[in-house]
This record gives sequence, C-alpha cells and structure tokens, in this order.
Amino acid sequence: MVTQVALTLVLLVVSGLLMRVVTRYFHADLGFDPEHILAVKIGLSPARYQGRNMVFEFYRPLEERVAHLPGVQAAGFISILPIESWGDNSDVHIAGQPPYPKNKEMLAESRMISPGYLDVMGIALHRGRRLSPALDPSDNKAGTVLVNDAFVSKFIPAGLDPTAQRCDDGPKQEEWTRIVGVTGNIRQTIYEPPLAERDWLMDEIPAKDQADNLATMTLLVRTKGDPKQAISAVRSVSTISIPPCRSTSRGR
Repeated sequence: MVTQVALTLVLLVVSGLLMRVVTRYFHADLGFDPEHILAVKIGLSPARYQGRNMVFEFYRPLEERVAHLPGVQAAGFISILPIESWGDNSDVHIAGQPPYPKNKEMLAESRMISPGYLDVMGIALHRGRRLSPALDPSDNKAGTVLVNDAFVSKFIPAGLDPTAQRCDDGPKQEEWTRIVGVTGNIRQTIYEPPLAERDWLMDEIPAKDQADNLATMTLLVRTKGDPKQAISAVRSVSTISIPPCRSTSRGR
C-alpha cells in the first residue's frame, strides 16, 4: 500500500503575491528580481513523517523534479518568504568580541534554505562558500550559516574576515555556529532596509527536529517565461507517494 503525502499547496505568482505592496514601493530596491518567480507554499503533516526525514524524502526530491521541468531555470526552498514577513530572530554574539550592553538587543533574522535558493533569487555570494549538503550534514557538531552584508556591518568589526568567525551560541566551543559565507542583502519586508540575517541549510536540521522547523516551507521557482505557465507542471510533481511507516520505525 502507498500512503499519499498530506500537504497543503497554495500556488502564488510572486508578481501577484507582491503586487499590493510592491506597487506602493515600486522603486524600492528589493535585492532580487521578483519577475518570473513562482512561489508555492507547502505544508507537510508531521504525523505522516514520524520517523522519517522530510528533507530527503520530500523536499530534495521535489526540488530536483521541479528544477528539471521545461522552462524552469532554478528551484529552491525557504522557510519564510522574503518580503512576505519578518523571520524568526534571536540575539547573536560573535565569539571573542566584548559583551554587548545589557540594554541593547543585537538580533539577527534566521531562515532555513535549500541549496537552490540563491540561484532562484539571484543572490550574489560576496565571500566564502555556499552552503552544501556534502559539507554541512545534519551530524555537524557546529552548525554552519550564510550571513548577509547587513549582518557583517552589524556584528563583525572592520578588518576581521567574517568567514573566520563563530557565533558563541552553544554550551561548548565545538558547537558554536560557523559563518562560512557572506551574501548580498535582500529585504525581509518591504517596509524596512535589509536586516541582519543568518541562513541555515535545511539539510543540516536533524530529522528529529524537522517537524518543528520545516513542516511549512515555500518552494520558489524561476522560469524563463510567464511563471503562470509553470503552475500546472509544478502541481503535477508536487504530490509524491511514500511507503507507509513500519511498526518498528523509530525517529532519528
């Protein structure tokens, strides 16, 4: 027997998604070109993935299928769509730097992305390397992140190499998050300049934590022509069948 993946699929053409706000701020620099991008909101049922890996059993196969559709130039995932909303945020401190004033919040946005996300959005890599499933697996003791130029300006003192820094966000030094690359800025919302941001590779999230972090993602698809023409094809490859859980399955 085959269990059908439970998902909520809402197809949105970015030009339509952003129309109300982008019209108001037509000349604003978003940091990316919204033309020819299709956005697909996907929600997975955590119960269906008990003991499974959402990334390897659903998101990565879907990204590959969509990326190879006719007329598609790139496909990728992000946890919170830029412009649509602010992301999660938390205080950040760079290892080796003096403590920040107690009354001063030093926050950075956090989002989960897939390897193809930068290609879809056309975000430039300014320093270091991109996130890679081969280099950044889920069993890393120290997480790895991309940061944007706004993060560097806010947190990294002039003269220091950002890609040599760590965020001291763990109880042990070997668990501190490593910065491996710096990208250009994009706006998280239309109302503010770009905020400091850290992007985590979704592959690096352990399977046991994926239901809390990855149950809802947005698939972004850049097309050569009108993105509306890709809706039917994307929908057709977005429902994937998976085998049922065995009674002996255990969460990883």
